[in-house]
Amino acid sequence: MNTLKEVIQSTEKNFTHIHAGIDKVAFTQKVHELLQSHGYKLIQGNDANGMYEKGNRVLRILLGAFIQYFKFQIKTVENAEHLEVTVSRETSGMSGGLVGMNQVKKEMQAIEETFKNL
Repeated sequence: MNTLKEVIQSTEKNFTHIHAGIDKVAFTQKVHELLQSHGYKLIQGNDANGMYEKGNRVLRILLGAFIQYFKFQIKTVENAEHLEVTVSRETSGMSGGLVGMNQVKKEMQAIEETFKNL
């Protein structure tokens, strides 16, 4: 069941979606499981308001674009009728040069598409 009601904002650095028809606990658990299945780990906070990371930052700095590294922050706010979810990119990819920056941009787009299909 698709819970997306509206896309509030969508930029290269973040996006905000409104989801309805699902409670916060079920939604955040679904998001957490989905991100884990894509290789992300919760490194700070909780399922609803946390920081997710994939890859190795040190190796990314040393080896550049040959090593993937992505970091995103998720904030979920529950209103009376819906959930407002904001996902922000927390890394620019500059340590991987232009290739790394494009990798981060494409990963952000892929995550947004995933959230649209929740």
